[in-house]
Amino acid sequence: LEYFSSLRSQLAAERADVAIIVCDVTDGVTSEDLRIAELAMKTGCATLIVLNKWDLDHEELDLKHERARVARKLRLRPKIVTSSAVNGRNTTKVLQEAIELADKSHSRIPTRELNKFLSDVQAQRQSPSVRGKRLKMYYMTQFQDGPPRFAIQVNSRRQIARDYAFFIENQLRERYEMDGVPLIIDFKASKGRYDD
Repeated sequence: LEYFSSLRSQLAAERADVAIIVCDVTDGVTSEDLRIAELAMKTGCATLIVLNKWDLDHEELDLKHERARVARKLRLRPKIVTSSAVNGRNTTKVLQEAIELADKSHSRIPTRELNKFLSDVQAQRQSPSVRGKRLKMYYMTQFQDGPPRFAIQVNSRRQIARDYAFFIENQLRERYEMDGVPLIIDFKASKGRYDD
């Protein structure tokens, strides 16, 4: 049963632009919900988490705690919305959020803006030294949407620290309000540059 459920979730995510993961407020966001959100991200699907049954007594559920837990577990940091299917509370908002996510997933950011972003990121936090050498980033461009895919020209891929790559991704999400949208960043070594 679990295998077929997982297969069905994967096939649905592959066909969708936005995955709306509806969770029971009495359970909070479960590990299975997180697994499905991760699956949606891997297939390139934007994700929204909905805590349903908000009309019930939900005093034991701390919404801030749930948001923090989801942010810790999922790189795409999906937005969490509360709703009630019984009384219709926030059902329109859920659809508006889903449409917004689809639009963001198919949007393009001009190269000029991305290069300004890259400059700001480097000014905010310098890349760590890897094997005694530092990463140099020259320029950034977006070459695909749905989901957005970016390329950053660097001096050497060997100088990329995983934490710094996640830092860039998180800053990109924050700057362009891309929470819930899977982002792909390719670091490409510039040919002819040997200044590791």
